[in-house]
Amino acid sequence: MGDIYELVKEIEEDLKETVEDISFNEDIETIPTGIDLFDTILGGGIPVGKLVLITGAPGGGKTSLAISMISSLQKRYKNALALYLDAEQSMGKKRLEEFDVDTDRTILISQDLTVEKVSKIISKATAYRENKKYKDINDPFFVVWDSESATMTNKQLAANDDPSKVLGQKSNMLSLVIPKLVNVANKYKMTFIVISQLRDKISMNPFASNSPDLKGLGDKRITGGNVMRFHPFQIIYMRPKEDVDIDAYGFSGVISEVKLIKNKLFRPNIKINIVLDYIRGYNDFWTREYLIRQCKGIKGTAWQYLENYPDVKFRKSDILNMYNTNETFRQKFDELYYTYKEELLKSTVLDTAVVDLDDSEEADEEDGVSDLNALLQNDNN
Repeated sequence: MGDIYELVKEIEEDLKETVEDISFNEDIETIPTGIDLFDTILGGGIPVGKLVLITGAPGGGKTSLAISMISSLQKRYKNALALYLDAEQSMGKKRLEEFDVDTDRTILISQDLTVEKVSKIISKATAYRENKKYKDINDPFFVVWDSESATMTNKQLAANDDPSKVLGQKSNMLSLVIPKLVNVANKYKMTFIVISQLRDKISMNPFASNSPDLKGLGDKRITGGNVMRFHPFQIIYMRPKEDVDIDAYGFSGVISEVKLIKNKLFRPNIKINIVLDYIRGYNDFWTREYLIRQCKGIKGTAWQYLENYPDVKFRKSDILNMYNTNETFRQKFDELYYTYKEELLKSTVLDTAVVDLDDSEEADEEDGVSDLNALLQNDNN
C-alpha cells in the first residue's frame, strides 16, 4: 500500500512528463547587499529571478540603492552583467563607477523610453541565454528600470494635445507587460528592479471599487496601477529621515527609513534606518552605528563610550578608527549591534509602532521609533 509521500513523488513525475518547464519547491537564491541589517529584513538579500519594486519619497536614496544592488551582484559573480534603463536621463558611467559598478559589464541606456521600448529591450537583452555561444555565462542578471513613473507609453507620447484620451492607458499597458517580464525574469535568472514613485490617493470616480491597499503605505499609492502592487516579489519603501552630519561622519549623505511593505522571504513592515554616503554608497558600519546609537548603546556627549565597554572613551568622529584598530572595541561594538538587531526583529511592540508611525508623516519620531531602547524595554517587561 502506498503512502502520501509516494503519491507526491508520482504526481511530480507525471507533471514533469506532461507540463513543459515545470519545477518544484526550488530554493530562492538571494544576493546580499552588504548592509547586514537590510539583508536581514530582505530575507537574505535581493532575490534572483524576481520583480523587486523600490518606491518612496524623493531624496530617499532609491536610485543609489539600485546601483548598490548591481555592485553587490557583480562583486559576487564574475560573469554577472546588468542593464540600467535610465528613463529619467540622469545617470552616467562615472556615477556608476563611484559605487564600484563594473561599467564594462553594465549596459547603460539613458534616453527617452516608453513602456513598449522597455519590454523590447529586456526581451532582446535576455535572448543571449538561448545562444549556445554563451551557454557558460549563466550567472544572475540584474535589470534596473529608473523609473517606471517617468516612462510613458507610445500613445501617451503621441497625445500631447489631449492627454485625457489616454487616461489609464499606461496602467492597462503595464498590466500586459509586467506579467510577461516577470516570466522572463524567472526563466533567465534575471532580477527586475523597478524604481517607482508614490502619489497621493485621488478618487475621481465615486462609484469605482476600491481594491485593498498594501499595509504601511498610509495615504499614498504606488504608481502604475494594481499590477505594480501585486506582481512584485518584494516592495521596498524608502523615505529620507535626516541628513548625515558631515562633521561627525566625515562624509555627506542621508539616513533613510526603509521597510518592506511586501516581502515573500521575510516578515514585512519592519522599519530600519540605513546610512547613505553620497559618493561611495550605502555603508554597513554607519548603519550598525546608527542602530546602536538609536538604542542608547552609545553613552556620553563630547566624549562617548559603549554601554558594555565604558573604559574606553572616544569622540564621535573617531569611532570608525576605534572599530578598525581596537579588537576589543570591535567585539563589544558588534556584540551591541547583534543584540539590538535581535531585539528589533523579535519585538512585536516595535513592529506595531513602526507601522502606525509610518502611516502618519506627522508622527513625532523623537518620542516613538527613535527611542528603540524604550520600546524594547517595554517588550521585555
